[in-house]
Amino acid sequence: MFRNERGFTFVELIIAMALTGIIVSVMGSALFHFLSTPARQSDHITAVNELRFALDIIQNDGVQAQSFTSSEAPDYGYFTWEIYDPDLGTVVTYTASYSYDDGGGRLIREETKDGTIKSIASHIDAAEDVVFITNEEANAVMVTITVTVDNGGGYSVVETGTRNIEMRVSP
Repeated sequence: MFRNERGFTFVELIIAMALTGIIVSVMGSALFHFLSTPARQSDHITAVNELRFALDIIQNDGVQAQSFTSSEAPDYGYFTWEIYDPDLGTVVTYTASYSYDDGGGRLIREETKDGTIKSIASHIDAAEDVVFITNEEANAVMVTITVTVDNGGGYSVVETGTRNIEMRVSP
């Protein structure tokens, strides 16, 4: 071999590989956090929107209701109100009842007006995550709901909301 030929020594190669490894691991970590953060934010938005939607539906029923009859979970109870129906020429009584679907983890609303049954929240872990508390003196109902969104990524997003709903006074 010629003495003026230059190459890399073994020590230089080891140092270069170590530096490359450090740079790749830092970049990989940053990429992981960059890609996983939107999923967490998406779960948070899902939980907040579902919570807000369920509380809005219950509040809508509550402000037109004249009474709330409570029950034990998984059947939480029902709002009742009377409306004059000009087509029938009489006063009609409507109810909107709420219950927990243990098989699907959903909060269910059933209405007698048109017979609809729909899920208003689909991320309820247990029947105890929905609470209706009546205040008969104030003709009000306080509703607390806890929504848990778990996409299986090792973390859960939990959001809890409460509404105090004042019902109409019975005529």
